[in-house]
Amino acid sequence: TDTENVTLANATIETTTNNTDGSILLMHFNNDSSIGENATYFVDTGLTGNNGSCTTTSCPTLNTTDCVLGNCITLDGGDYIIIPDNSDWALGGSEFAMEIWLNPVSIGALEQIFSQWKQGGGTDRGWSLDMQTDGGPKFWASEGSLGLASSINLVANTWSHVAVVRRGNTWTIYVNGVEGGSTSSSDTITNSATDVAIGVYEGNSPSSYFFEGSIDEFTIHNVSFTAAEIKEHYQSQRGGFVKAGNFTSQIFDSGSTGTTW
Repeated sequence: TDTENVTLANATIETTTNNTDGSILLMHFNNDSSIGENATYFVDTGLTGNNGSCTTTSCPTLNTTDCVLGNCITLDGGDYIIIPDNSDWALGGSEFAMEIWLNPVSIGALEQIFSQWKQGGGTDRGWSLDMQTDGGPKFWASEGSLGLASSINLVANTWSHVAVVRRGNTWTIYVNGVEGGSTSSSDTITNSATDVAIGVYEGNSPSSYFFEGSIDEFTIHNVSFTAAEIKEHYQSQRGGFVKAGNFTSQIFDSGSTGTTW
């Protein structure tokens, strides 16, 4: 078999993955008009149709150039998306998995990634994922009685995959397919009546801890995944986008040399 050098010019490659099992929320943020999306409306393509929206002054910007799969959204530190409360979010003591891709502008401030969490305490705090001041993602549940921090930090201006999985009574947080922390708890997650928020602290009163950066491929599953499966999700998606530019690789039996694609 012959080996030929090939230069790829301005290559954008999209892949599909199999991380949609049990997806009670699956948001691609593509602004796909064929399914009803626009600048203020974000479609859940999972099993339950939990669509999100934003108001004009708080809407993220569509990003078409530097995303994980297809398009994504960029939040300016004052943008957010709200998804109405639904019984699907009543995770209780069941197994689940949450996954999201993040590209923060900077590290150093406490920023909210997503949550179903009521500000000011009380008995209406379900679950939440934030980015701590050191860049480490941290998951909260059950009125704050469970806090699961990652020892692996996010990096500014770099895409990272974050996943939180409950498997039995074991809760694990992953960054880029690698375990960043784990704990054991039999906690039952509070059934909050608060709306789900993306990019801000509380859905019912969005006003603080805004996330600044880009977000892609947000999923919530009512099933859990093994460490190997989470790593597979990360690895399969991380190859989904190739920035514009010239790339040289090797292919077999191409029949030509120095081909530009």
